[in-house]
Amino acid sequence: MGSLEAAGVSIVPVGGKTRIPLAHAILTSLGIPAYALFDADGGFEARAKANGKTQDKIDGERQSHVAANRTALKYFSRIEEDFPSDIVAENVAIFADHLEAFLEASWPEWITACNSVAAAAGINLAKNQLAYRTATLMATGTVPEILSRILAKAEGK
Repeated sequence: MGSLEAAGVSIVPVGGKTRIPLAHAILTSLGIPAYALFDADGGFEARAKANGKTQDKIDGERQSHVAANRTALKYFSRIEEDFPSDIVAENVAIFADHLEAFLEASWPEWITACNSVAAAAGINLAKNQLAYRTATLMATGTVPEILSRILAKAEGK
């Protein structure tokens, strides 16, 4: 059992931010405390261009991200924005771009640990939750304060 589980926290992937309101509403209506976390994907356009996507595809992705962000923000009674900033609120936390970009910018030792895990295992870590967990446990340095705040909120503190 990991330290999150020992603290009574379960991470429930719901398959994307468009599904968060339903999952949150169900858990809440069952009396299960729920804290949501999602990526606003603010840096998607640069990644899409780097991956050679056409402007039409990028425009479609933009519309999708904006609609999903606004829907989630509305559900959590937040001000609706196309691409919100990092925030830790009472019932939701948001990363302005995505978790990996946040960690890369604010916890360089995490990237070093990811590179070590990838090299040792001979894999690409992209979206590999087990590998991310392993790298996180290996990472040295100071854990970004926002992550501690998110965990405290998830634990109901």
